[in-house]
Amino acid sequence: MTVLIISIAVVFIGLWYSGLYYNCSYFKKERIKMFIQLKELLNRRCELLSILADGVERSDIKELCDSALSEADIDKRVQIENEISKVIKEFNSDNNIVMDETLCRVEGELKDVAKEFNLATENYNKSVSRGMIRVTAKIAELLPGETLYIF
Repeated sequence: MTVLIISIAVVFIGLWYSGLYYNCSYFKKERIKMFIQLKELLNRRCELLSILADGVERSDIKELCDSALSEADIDKRVQIENEISKVIKEFNSDNNIVMDETLCRVEGELKDVAKEFNLATENYNKSVSRGMIRVTAKIAELLPGETLYIF
């Protein structure tokens, strides 16, 4: 009887654990899908910023954009994009330059899509940080993701 109870407990723990892992994998896929939608806008923004950087002789913006376009890892790309957003904010406040209309439109679209990406990232991070899943998450490289900031 004791063996039966222990085996049933092991089965239930296994089912619970596999459910947590499935949840984590699901949210990771959702985050990747959202980033794919976001990536097109981020690439467009980098193209427009490179043109703007050439016009005002800002090599830092151009270098950040080049490194962002060549980065394949989502979290590293998000970190670079956050740096770009900070540079844009500083650049606009220092120089009081009105951005190109197309760039403003892309920034507006980015803000909308970034909200959805950040929500997917938040859900993914919550699922990674739950209970026993942390150990498996580290083994499966399901580490918490970066949040995108568009100013």
